[in-house]
Amino acid sequence: MKRGMKLKKKSGIIVLCLCVVLAGCSFSGSGRESEGTTIQQTKIIDVPVTETEVRTEQNTESRVVVSPDALQKVTIASHSVVKDKTGSDALVIEYEWTNNSDKETSFMVACSDTVYQHGIECPSYGVLVDDVDSQQETTDIKPGTTYHLKIAYQLQDNSNALVEVTDLLGREYYLAETIGLGGGEGNPGGNAGNAATTVKISEMFLSKDYKDRAVLVIKYEFTNGSDRPLAFSSTFEDKVYQNGVECSSMAVFCDDVDSSTTVASIKPGVTIIVEEGYLLNDTSEVDIEVKELFGNKVYLSERRPIR
Repeated sequence: MKRGMKLKKKSGIIVLCLCVVLAGCSFSGSGRESEGTTIQQTKIIDVPVTETEVRTEQNTESRVVVSPDALQKVTIASHSVVKDKTGSDALVIEYEWTNNSDKETSFMVACSDTVYQHGIECPSYGVLVDDVDSQQETTDIKPGTTYHLKIAYQLQDNSNALVEVTDLLGREYYLAETIGLGGGEGNPGGNAGNAATTVKISEMFLSKDYKDRAVLVIKYEFTNGSDRPLAFSSTFEDKVYQNGVECSSMAVFCDDVDSSTTVASIKPGVTIIVEEGYLLNDTSEVDIEVKELFGNKVYLSERRPIR
Protein backbone atom coordinates (compact mmCIF):
# COMPACT_ATOMS: atom_id res chain seq x y z
CA MET A 1 0.00 0.00 0.00
CA LYS A 2 1.35 3.44 -0.85
CA ARG A 3 1.91 5.92 1.91
CA GLY A 4 -0.87 8.47 1.54
CA MET A 5 -0.05 10.96 4.29
CA LYS A 6 2.33 13.82 3.70
CA LEU A 7 5.48 12.98 5.65
CA LYS A 8 8.40 15.05 6.83
CA LYS A 9 11.59 13.20 7.61
CA LYS A 10 13.94 14.09 10.44
CA SER A 11 16.35 16.22 8.41
CA GLY A 12 13.49 18.25 6.94
CA ILE A 13 12.17 19.04 10.41
CA ILE A 14 15.59 20.01 11.74
CA VAL A 15 16.31 22.29 8.76
CA LEU A 16 13.83 24.92 9.93
CA CYS A 17 15.53 25.13 13.33
CA LEU A 18 18.98 25.24 11.81
CA CYS A 19 18.08 28.12 9.52
CA VAL A 20 17.51 30.30 12.59
CA VAL A 21 20.73 29.17 14.25
CA LEU A 22 22.83 29.56 11.12
CA ALA A 23 21.75 33.15 10.62
CA GLY A 24 23.98 34.19 13.51
CA CYS A 25 26.72 31.60 13.24
CA SER A 26 29.91 31.22 11.26
CA PHE A 27 31.41 27.84 10.44
CA SER A 28 34.90 26.59 11.15
CA GLY A 29 36.72 23.69 9.59
CA SER A 30 35.60 24.43 6.05
CA GLY A 31 39.14 23.77 4.87
CA ARG A 32 39.03 20.11 5.81
CA GLU A 33 37.76 19.00 2.45
CA SER A 34 40.92 20.13 0.66
CA GLU A 35 42.97 17.85 2.93
CA GLY A 36 40.65 14.86 2.54
CA THR A 37 40.88 11.81 0.36
CA THR A 38 38.38 10.67 -2.23
CA ILE A 39 36.81 7.34 -1.28
CA GLN A 40 35.51 4.97 -3.93
CA GLN A 41 34.97 1.38 -2.85
CA THR A 42 32.68 -1.23 -4.36
CA LYS A 43 31.41 -4.47 -2.88
CA ILE A 44 29.48 -6.87 -5.07
CA ILE A 45 26.67 -9.21 -4.09
CA ASP A 46 24.19 -10.99 -6.34
CA VAL A 47 20.57 -10.48 -5.35
CA PRO A 48 17.48 -10.90 -7.55
CA VAL A 49 15.40 -7.76 -7.27
CA THR A 50 12.41 -6.56 -9.28
CA GLU A 51 13.40 -3.60 -11.42
CA THR A 52 11.62 -0.25 -11.15
CA GLU A 53 11.64 2.32 -13.95
CA VAL A 54 13.21 5.63 -12.96
CA ARG A 55 13.69 8.53 -15.34
CA THR A 56 16.93 10.53 -15.06
CA GLU A 57 18.89 13.06 -17.04
CA GLN A 58 22.17 11.84 -18.59
CA ASN A 59 24.81 13.38 -16.36
CA THR A 60 28.16 12.39 -14.87
CA GLU A 61 28.53 11.50 -11.20
CA SER A 62 30.58 13.99 -9.19
CA ARG A 63 33.25 12.81 -6.76
CA VAL A 64 33.02 13.69 -3.10
CA VAL A 65 35.80 14.08 -0.55
CA VAL A 66 35.81 12.39 2.86
CA SER A 67 37.61 14.39 5.52
CA PRO A 68 40.33 12.39 7.36
CA ASP A 69 39.96 14.40 10.58
CA ALA A 70 36.18 14.61 10.72
CA LEU A 71 34.24 14.87 13.98
CA GLN A 72 32.62 11.53 13.21
CA LYS A 73 34.18 8.42 11.73
CA VAL A 74 31.74 6.15 9.88
CA THR A 75 32.46 2.94 7.99
CA ILE A 76 30.33 0.10 6.65
CA ALA A 77 30.84 -3.01 8.79
CA SER A 78 28.46 -5.20 6.78
CA HIS A 79 25.47 -5.09 4.47
CA SER A 80 22.80 -7.47 3.21
CA VAL A 81 19.61 -7.45 1.15
CA VAL A 82 16.53 -8.82 2.92
CA LYS A 83 12.74 -8.67 2.70
CA ASP A 84 10.94 -6.07 4.80
CA LYS A 85 7.52 -6.57 6.42
CA THR A 86 5.75 -5.75 3.15
CA GLY A 87 7.80 -8.25 1.15
CA SER A 88 9.84 -5.56 -0.59
CA ASP A 89 13.62 -5.68 -0.92
CA ALA A 90 15.56 -3.68 1.65
CA LEU A 91 19.26 -2.97 1.96
CA VAL A 92 20.38 -3.35 5.59
CA ILE A 93 23.63 -1.54 6.37
CA GLU A 94 25.52 -2.04 9.60
CA TYR A 95 27.52 1.10 10.33
CA GLU A 96 30.55 1.31 12.62
CA TRP A 97 30.45 4.82 14.05
CA THR A 98 33.05 6.46 16.28
CA ASN A 99 32.19 9.72 18.03
CA ASN A 100 35.30 11.89 17.71
CA SER A 101 33.61 15.02 19.05
CA ASP A 102 34.01 16.38 22.58
CA LYS A 103 30.45 15.62 23.76
CA GLU A 104 27.97 12.78 23.81
CA THR A 105 25.64 12.57 20.82
CA SER A 106 23.50 10.18 18.79
CA PHE A 107 23.91 9.07 15.19
CA MET A 108 20.65 10.83 14.28
CA VAL A 109 21.90 14.15 15.62
CA ALA A 110 25.53 13.86 14.50
CA CYS A 111 25.05 12.38 11.04
CA SER A 112 22.81 12.45 8.00
CA ASP A 113 22.75 9.12 6.13
CA THR A 114 21.43 8.70 2.59
CA VAL A 115 21.41 5.83 0.11
CA TYR A 116 20.86 6.61 -3.57
CA GLN A 117 19.93 4.51 -6.59
CA HIS A 118 19.76 6.24 -9.98
CA GLY A 119 20.47 9.48 -8.09
CA ILE A 120 17.21 9.12 -6.12
CA GLU A 121 17.14 8.60 -2.36
CA CYS A 122 16.02 5.22 -1.05
CA PRO A 123 13.67 5.82 1.90
CA SER A 124 14.65 4.53 5.34
CA TYR A 125 11.69 5.77 7.38
CA GLY A 126 8.92 3.25 7.75
CA VAL A 127 11.07 0.35 6.47
CA LEU A 128 10.40 -2.48 8.96
CA VAL A 129 12.95 -5.28 9.16
CA ASP A 130 13.20 -7.85 11.96
CA ASP A 131 16.93 -7.37 12.56
CA VAL A 132 16.85 -3.56 12.63
CA ASP A 133 16.12 -1.52 15.76
CA SER A 134 15.43 2.10 14.83
CA GLN A 135 16.12 3.22 18.41
CA GLN A 136 19.82 2.64 17.77
CA GLU A 137 19.89 5.88 15.79
CA THR A 138 18.80 7.88 18.84
CA THR A 139 21.22 6.26 21.32
CA ASP A 140 23.81 8.71 22.69
CA ILE A 141 27.43 7.61 22.93
CA LYS A 142 30.31 9.27 24.78
CA PRO A 143 33.30 10.88 23.02
CA GLY A 144 35.78 8.30 21.79
CA THR A 145 33.18 5.51 21.83
CA THR A 146 32.60 3.20 18.85
CA TYR A 147 29.08 1.92 18.26
CA HIS A 148 27.47 -0.43 15.72
CA LEU A 149 23.98 0.27 14.39
CA LYS A 150 21.83 -1.02 11.54
CA ILE A 151 19.59 0.97 9.20
CA ALA A 152 17.31 -0.45 6.48
CA TYR A 153 16.68 1.28 3.15
CA GLN A 154 13.96 0.39 0.62
CA LEU A 155 15.52 -0.57 -2.70
CA GLN A 156 14.24 0.54 -6.10
CA ASP A 157 15.93 -2.34 -7.96
CA ASN A 158 19.29 -4.15 -7.97
CA SER A 159 21.43 -1.36 -9.38
CA ASN A 160 24.40 0.02 -7.45
CA ALA A 161 23.62 1.79 -4.17
CA LEU A 162 25.59 4.92 -3.33
CA VAL A 163 25.92 5.33 0.45
CA GLU A 164 26.69 8.79 1.83
CA VAL A 165 26.99 9.91 5.45
CA THR A 166 27.58 13.59 6.16
CA ASP A 167 27.18 16.06 8.98
CA LEU A 168 23.63 17.25 9.52
CA LEU A 169 24.04 20.12 7.05
CA GLY A 170 25.61 17.97 4.34
CA ARG A 171 28.78 20.08 4.29
CA GLU A 172 31.30 17.50 5.51
CA TYR A 173 31.43 13.91 4.26
CA TYR A 174 32.09 11.09 6.71
CA LEU A 175 31.45 8.24 4.26
CA ALA A 176 30.99 7.85 0.49
CA GLU A 177 30.90 4.28 -0.75
CA THR A 178 29.21 2.37 -3.57
CA ILE A 179 27.68 -1.05 -2.92
CA GLY A 180 27.17 -3.19 -6.00
CA LEU A 181 23.98 -5.22 -5.99
CA GLY A 182 24.50 -7.08 -9.26
CA GLY A 183 22.43 -4.86 -11.55
CA GLY A 184 25.05 -2.44 -12.81
CA GLU A 185 25.73 1.22 -12.20
CA GLY A 186 22.42 2.76 -13.26
CA ASN A 187 22.54 6.56 -13.48
CA PRO A 188 24.05 8.01 -10.29
CA GLY A 189 23.48 11.66 -11.20
CA GLY A 190 25.66 14.26 -9.53
CA ASN A 191 26.08 16.79 -12.34
CA ALA A 192 23.25 19.03 -13.52
CA GLY A 193 25.11 20.19 -16.61
CA ASN A 194 22.85 22.64 -18.42
CA ALA A 195 19.70 21.43 -16.68
CA ALA A 196 17.60 23.96 -14.75
CA THR A 197 15.56 23.31 -11.63
CA THR A 198 12.01 22.93 -12.91
CA VAL A 199 8.60 21.71 -11.76
CA LYS A 200 5.93 20.62 -14.24
CA ILE A 201 2.58 18.88 -13.92
CA SER A 202 2.97 15.38 -15.30
CA GLU A 203 -0.50 14.07 -14.44
CA MET A 204 -3.61 15.17 -12.55
CA PHE A 205 -6.69 13.11 -11.63
CA LEU A 206 -9.40 12.61 -9.01
CA SER A 207 -9.30 9.95 -6.31
CA LYS A 208 -10.74 9.23 -2.84
CA ASP A 209 -9.17 9.13 0.62
CA TYR A 210 -9.91 6.53 3.29
CA LYS A 211 -12.95 8.55 4.41
CA ASP A 212 -14.32 8.61 0.85
CA ARG A 213 -13.54 12.33 0.47
CA ALA A 214 -12.56 13.74 -2.94
CA VAL A 215 -8.80 14.03 -3.42
CA LEU A 216 -7.03 15.78 -6.27
CA VAL A 217 -3.87 13.82 -7.08
CA ILE A 218 -1.12 15.78 -8.82
CA LYS A 219 2.08 14.21 -10.10
CA TYR A 220 4.84 16.78 -10.48
CA GLU A 221 7.90 16.26 -12.66
CA PHE A 222 10.75 17.73 -10.60
CA THR A 223 14.24 18.20 -12.08
CA ASN A 224 17.15 19.20 -9.86
CA GLY A 225 19.27 21.73 -11.72
CA SER A 226 21.32 22.80 -8.70
CA ASP A 227 24.78 21.66 -7.58
CA ARG A 228 23.58 19.68 -4.54
CA PRO A 229 20.92 17.11 -3.63
CA LEU A 230 17.41 18.51 -3.22
CA ALA A 231 14.09 17.17 -1.95
CA PHE A 232 10.78 18.56 -3.17
CA SER A 233 9.38 19.14 0.34
CA SER A 234 12.43 21.07 1.58
CA THR A 235 12.84 23.09 -1.63
CA PHE A 236 9.31 24.14 -2.57
CA GLU A 237 6.00 25.19 -1.08
CA ASP A 238 3.18 23.63 -3.10
CA LYS A 239 -0.44 24.74 -2.70
CA VAL A 240 -3.77 24.22 -4.41
CA TYR A 241 -6.61 26.74 -4.05
CA GLN A 242 -10.32 26.70 -4.89
CA ASN A 243 -12.04 30.10 -4.91
CA GLY A 244 -9.06 31.51 -3.02
CA VAL A 245 -9.26 28.88 -0.24
CA GLU A 246 -6.38 26.42 0.22
CA CYS A 247 -7.03 22.69 -0.22
CA SER A 248 -5.39 20.78 2.61
CA SER A 249 -2.51 18.39 1.86
CA MET A 250 -1.25 17.78 5.39
CA ALA A 251 -3.19 14.61 6.28
CA VAL A 252 -4.26 13.01 3.04
CA PHE A 253 -4.53 9.21 3.21
CA CYS A 254 -4.93 7.98 -0.36
CA ASP A 255 -3.77 4.80 -2.11
CA ASP A 256 -2.95 6.79 -5.25
CA VAL A 257 -0.43 9.03 -3.45
CA ASP A 258 3.08 7.92 -2.48
CA SER A 259 4.17 10.81 -0.30
CA SER A 260 7.66 9.34 0.20
CA THR A 261 8.45 10.90 -3.19
CA THR A 262 8.10 14.40 -1.72
CA VAL A 263 10.86 13.89 0.85
CA ALA A 264 13.26 11.88 -1.32
CA SER A 265 16.47 13.76 -2.12
CA ILE A 266 17.65 13.61 -5.72
CA LYS A 267 21.13 14.26 -7.10
CA PRO A 268 21.87 17.17 -9.48
CA GLY A 269 20.68 16.48 -13.01
CA VAL A 270 18.09 13.91 -11.90
CA THR A 271 14.33 13.99 -12.50
CA ILE A 272 11.72 12.39 -10.24
CA ILE A 273 7.92 12.15 -10.31
CA VAL A 274 6.57 13.59 -7.04
CA GLU A 275 3.07 12.62 -5.91
CA GLU A 276 0.84 14.93 -3.85
CA GLY A 277 -2.79 14.72 -2.75
CA TYR A 278 -5.10 17.63 -1.91
CA LEU A 279 -8.53 17.46 -0.25
CA LEU A 280 -11.00 19.29 -2.49
CA ASN A 281 -13.43 21.84 -1.10
CA ASP A 282 -15.88 21.56 -4.01
CA THR A 283 -15.92 20.89 -7.76
CA SER A 284 -14.68 24.29 -8.92
CA GLU A 285 -11.46 24.82 -10.89
CA VAL A 286 -8.15 24.84 -9.03
CA ASP A 287 -5.19 27.21 -8.87
CA ILE A 288 -1.94 25.26 -8.55
CA GLU A 289 1.13 27.03 -7.23
CA VAL A 290 4.67 25.84 -6.52
CA LYS A 291 7.00 28.45 -5.04
CA GLU A 292 10.48 28.55 -3.60
CA LEU A 293 10.27 27.55 0.08
CA PHE A 294 12.65 30.27 1.29
CA GLY A 295 12.25 32.97 -1.32
CA ASN A 296 9.85 34.50 -3.82
CA LYS A 297 10.57 32.57 -7.01
CA VAL A 298 7.53 30.95 -8.62
CA TYR A 299 8.22 27.62 -10.37
CA LEU A 300 4.65 26.78 -11.34
CA SER A 301 1.36 28.69 -11.46
CA GLU A 302 -1.57 27.22 -13.36
CA ARG A 303 -5.37 27.24 -13.26
CA ARG A 304 -7.04 24.01 -14.30
CA PRO A 305 -10.55 22.58 -14.30
CA ILE A 306 -11.30 19.41 -12.33
CA ARG A 307 -12.00 16.44 -14.55
